[in-house]
Amino acid sequence: DDRHLPVGMWIPMYGHTQSTGRTLSQVAASKPLKKNMWQKIIMSKVRNQARHLRSRGIDAIYLDHLANTVRSGDTANAEAQAASWYWKRLLPNQKFIRDRFGETPNQLLNYGYIILRSSVARALGLAGLYPLIGIHHKNQYNHFCLADDVMEPFRPSMDRHILRILDSNEFTEEQKVNISPEVKREIIHFLQSDIRMDDQLKPIQVAIQSMCSSLARCFEEASSAGL
Repeated sequence: DDRHLPVGMWIPMYGHTQSTGRTLSQVAASKPLKKNMWQKIIMSKVRNQARHLRSRGIDAIYLDHLANTVRSGDTANAEAQAASWYWKRLLPNQKFIRDRFGETPNQLLNYGYIILRSSVARALGLAGLYPLIGIHHKNQYNHFCLADDVMEPFRPSMDRHILRILDSNEFTEEQKVNISPEVKREIIHFLQSDIRMDDQLKPIQVAIQSMCSSLARCFEEASSAGL
């Protein structure tokens, strides 16, 4: 668009030979299965938030505890509790509030999350899953509900990437609000960085593809077991 933000995504409908079967198993997934999946997603996200804080020398014992108490379906809304605690300690001097239309560095985070969301949506298509049908997110105007679910554990890694960019550069407020092409390129480099997954360092795109493939297998196994 006029701000150089992505406004569309190309998803391959024939990206996987078992797309039809996997989509059907996704549609047939039971509510308890989805609640269990969402629990694991939020546990992973909160643990990754804790890792990010510790990497910056910030105590994260509370988040470790919170991650271990996430209920099925996150009925106690541990995700929101973790987010409030996380951002207050990550950016304490700014009295930062994570808000789509909020103050800096919200603009940079927004762009980073768009890049992350696009990558997840593509990986879901390649795994034979339908991005519109979410596990937790449900919105008739959102064509990428499942992408919004799956990207959650990767958000703290994008947060870390954005803060590294801010730490290593001097930006005017104008540059932070109206993101320059150079900064956008730095943000996009996130997809070439490594992330720890299953006790191994993997390129972020490989980790995303692994998670999407694992999710597809979960749907298939649950469908075969009648769950």
